[in-house]
Amino acid sequence: MTETNANLQKGSNIAFIAGALGAAVSAFAFFQNRDTFALAYMPAWLFWFGITVGSFPLIMIHHLTSGGWGFAIRRIQENLLKALPVCLVLFIPIGLSMHSLYEWTHAEHIAHDPILQSKSLYLNVTGFWIRLPIYFAIWFWMAAKLRKHSAIQDENPTRATAKKLSGYGGAGVLIYTLTITFAIIDWVMSLEPHWFSTIYGAIFMIHFAMSSLAVSILFGVYFSKKEPMKTVFSVDRMHDLGSLLFASIMLWAYTSVSQLIIIWSANIQEEVPWYLHRSTGGWEWVAAAIFIFHFVVPFFLLLMRFIKRKAERLVKVAILILIMRWVELIWHVKPTLVDHPSFSWVDVATWVAIGGIWLGFVLRNFSSAQLTFKQDPIFHAEEHH
Repeated sequence: MTETNANLQKGSNIAFIAGALGAAVSAFAFFQNRDTFALAYMPAWLFWFGITVGSFPLIMIHHLTSGGWGFAIRRIQENLLKALPVCLVLFIPIGLSMHSLYEWTHAEHIAHDPILQSKSLYLNVTGFWIRLPIYFAIWFWMAAKLRKHSAIQDENPTRATAKKLSGYGGAGVLIYTLTITFAIIDWVMSLEPHWFSTIYGAIFMIHFAMSSLAVSILFGVYFSKKEPMKTVFSVDRMHDLGSLLFASIMLWAYTSVSQLIIIWSANIQEEVPWYLHRSTGGWEWVAAAIFIFHFVVPFFLLLMRFIKRKAERLVKVAILILIMRWVELIWHVKPTLVDHPSFSWVDVATWVAIGGIWLGFVLRNFSSAQLTFKQDPIFHAEEHH
C-alpha cells in the first residue's frame, strides 16, 4: 500500500467516525423536532448530492469536446459518481420528513387551496415516490455506462469506443437535464408549490457542476503532490480548471439574475412571494452575503492569472465557493418555513453526518482507484501538445 493510499484509508476512517457522530446527533434532532431537522437536513443533503451528480455534465462535455482540462479530473469525477447509492440511502430521512417540508402532503391544505388541487395530479406522495427511483435508476445507468466505456477506451482504445463515449455525452446531457429538472421540481421547487420557474432546474444544474468542479480541484491538487497525477494535474491544467470555475460562476450569476429580473418585472402573485420570503426578515443579508462571497469575490480572484496557477490560492477560492454553495442552499430551502435566518447545531450535525459518510465512501474508493489514463490516444495527444 502506498503512502497516499494509506492516508486515504486513514482519512476514510476519520470521515466515517465523524459521520457516525453527526448521525447520532442528527437522530436526536430528528426525534426532538422534526421540522427543524428537516430544514437542516435538506440543504445538507442537496450539497453532497450536488457534488456527486454535478460530475455528469462535466464528464459528458469532456467526451464531446476532448479538452485537455478534462483529463486532469475525469477519473476523479467518475469516482465521485460511485457515491450515488450513498446519496439514495441518505435521502431516506427526507422521505420520512415530507410532512414537515411539503405543504402539498397535507390533505387539509389541499382541500382549501385551488392551486394545490390543480397541481395534485403531479404533486402527490405516490407520484413523488414513483419518480424518485426512476431518477436514480437513470443516473445509475448513465454512470455505469460512462465508467465502463471509459475503462474500455483506456485498455483498448478504438474509434468506435470514442464515438460511443461522444454519443453518450450528447444524449446524456439531454437526459441529465430532464431528470435533474424534474428532480429539483419535486424536491426543492415544490417546497413552495404555488411558485414556479422554468429556469430553476438549470440554475441547480450549474450549482451542482460548480460544486463538483470545486471538489475535483481540491482532490486534484491533493493527488498532484505525487506522480502520476503530478504530471497530469499540471499548472496549465490547473489554470484551465480555474477558468472553467470562473465560467461556471458567470453562468450561475447570469441565470440567477435572469430569473430575478423576469419574475420581479412580471410581478405575478404566485411568483413574487418566493423572492419576498428571501429578501425580508434578515434573509436579505444572507442574499447580500451570497452576492458578495459567491460572485464578487470569486469573480475578481479568478480573473487573476496568478491565483489560477498557484495551487494553494486556487484551493482557497474553491473552498470559499463550496461554503457559499451550502449557504445558498440554506437560503433556497429555509425561508419557506422560517421567517428569519437561523443556523444551529442541527445544521452542522446534519452536514457532518451526510458529509462524513459520503467522504468516507469516496476516499475509500479513491484508495483503490486509477486516477490517470494509460492508453487513451486523445489523452496522450493532449499530454504532448
